[in-house]
This record gives sequence, structure tokens and C-alpha cells, in this order.
Amino acid sequence: MRAAILQGVVHFMICIRFSSAFSLLRRAIVIFSLVLCALSSSAQAQDEPMQILIMHGDILEGGCGSDNTCPDWISAEGIINRDSPDDLRKILESMGDRRLPIILNSQGGDVEAAIRMGRMISERGLSVAIGQSRLKDCSTGRPFCAEGRRWGTLGAVNAAGGYCYSACPLILAGGSRRMLSPYADVGVHQLTYIQTHVRIEYQTAYKTINGKRRAADRWEVGRKVLSEHKDTKMTDATKATLLSYFKEMGVDSSIFDMLMSATPDTFRMISQAQALKIGLVTDSNSADDLIAAGNCPIGQPLSICHAPASDFPSAMGANPFQGISPSATGWKSDLITPVTGR
Repeated sequence: MRAAILQGVVHFMICIRFSSAFSLLRRAIVIFSLVLCALSSSAQAQDEPMQILIMHGDILEGGCGSDNTCPDWISAEGIINRDSPDDLRKILESMGDRRLPIILNSQGGDVEAAIRMGRMISERGLSVAIGQSRLKDCSTGRPFCAEGRRWGTLGAVNAAGGYCYSACPLILAGGSRRMLSPYADVGVHQLTYIQTHVRIEYQTAYKTINGKRRAADRWEVGRKVLSEHKDTKMTDATKATLLSYFKEMGVDSSIFDMLMSATPDTFRMISQAQALKIGLVTDSNSADDLIAAGNCPIGQPLSICHAPASDFPSAMGANPFQGISPSATGWKSDLITPVTGR
């Protein structure tokens, strides 16, 4: 028997196709246009993929109980991509039966991934608030400063400067209790569909058995994006999927009209009052309030709840924040034009 390796080149189109279950081709990219709105105090863009991790409150930063016990929470910061649901699943599995609140801060990303994450959160009965997690000794303008990284995941939460744009509200909608303070932002706009022409190179290993050559294995050795086309025309199947999801999560269908009222290059900002009216949020409390209360039962005031705390050493693992530099934002207009977008 002898083996031979041949190299081949394959050209193909990555196309978007929706079904009633909103299934996509493996390599398809479906996103809300990722848009960054930043204040001048934070010049660096939060371009990193979403990082999801469990953080622990610092007694010197506030948010701890009168008995000096400090709460834990799940921090979800950055762009939603196709790996984000698996990252969230791993965190949830690591928690066992614990039900920690989620502090969400994202400019958007992959729609299918956001829907999957929203359903995971809904199934677990977790609460979600828009806010910014920051490390110990860091300011709200520099939440992941170098000085704070030495503390690992020890830190605090700020509602002010938190934002949830594009696909992010799909995750927010999954919370059993979902919160937006007047100092955090939520914005939606139309979807963008990306069709990509990719050149992929493969190597194939062949073996000869009884005089006949057979393919034994094939693996990818390289790829290059040749062209990319963007479209904003929404299919009926996509509309049905989004409306069905929002209905499932108890959000009024008027959010779809808000979404369609803004082009991919602008945002339709949703105020706290509007978000409460359409059911996108259920409480007017802030992320700080949620952290202090933990997963307070629905219908019970946060003020009488107290968040469970874990052992302090559990928060002092390896530093997962290296290289992250999300920005704060403070846009309050009803319809805005982002600084940058894609």
C-alpha cells in the first residue's frame, strides 16, 4: 500500500439561507451591523470577541453586604460571535445549580448566536442588566486598566456607560428579569447579511489498496476571502423568526418596527420608558442594584434581596482580561449616526 498527497483548491460562495428554525450554513455570517459609539474619553474600540466570565465583587469598591460578603456575577463584554454561545454554555455548566445575574455590555454581533444565548439565559431563569464590569482600581473610562489586571476578576459594576446595541437586545430579552437604568443605552437597527466568496485550499491523502487509489483523509491548509457583498433586504422567514423569538420572550412586536426604522448605519435608541412599555426590560433598577440583590425572585423587590457570595479565592484565577479595552458611551438621542460601522 502506498500513500500520496495532492493539493486542491476549492472556490465557493458562503450564502445566507434561513429556515423556520433560523438555521444557517456553518460558515455563514449573519450580523446586525456592528457599530461603535464612543465618547472621546475612551478612544479605543471594543473590537474583541465577547468574553464571558464570573467576576467577584471587591469590598472596597462597594456593592457588598453589611456583613462584608461580596456578590458574584457573570460579565459578558464584547462582540457576539459564533463561539459566544459555547462560551456562555461552559460558564453556566461550571456554575452548577448557582444562578448568577448577567451584566451585559455589547455593541452587537451574530444574530443566531444572540438568540441561542438568550434562550440559554431564559432556560436558566437568569436576570440580565445592561452595565459595565470594571476591575478593581480602574475607572469607568478605563474599566480594564493595567493596574486592575493584577486583581484577576475582582472588581465592580457600573450602570453608567453600559450599552446594548444591534443583536445585543436579543440576549437581553432572554432574561427572566431584565434591567436598564437611565444611564445605560439600548439601540437597534436593521440587519445586515454578508455573502462572502472564499478560496479554500485542501490537501488530500490517498492510499492505494489492491491497485485502486482511495481518498484516505482531507484537511484544510489555507483560506482567503476573495470578495464580500452586504445586503439589508430582510426575508419573510427572518422577520417571522425575530417576531417569534420576541413573542417567546414576552417582548411586544413593536420592537420590530423600531428595528426597521433605522438603517444599518444608524441606531434607533430605546429609552428606559419605551423599553419598559414594550417589555424589553422588566425593571427600572440598575446593574448595580441587580448585583447587590443577585437573582431576586420575580415580583420581589430587589431592596429586600441579598446576593449570595462565593469564597473569595474563587475569583482570583488567571487574568482573562488581557488586551480587552471596551469603551464607554453616552449617546441619548433618539436616532443617531454612529462614529464607525460595519
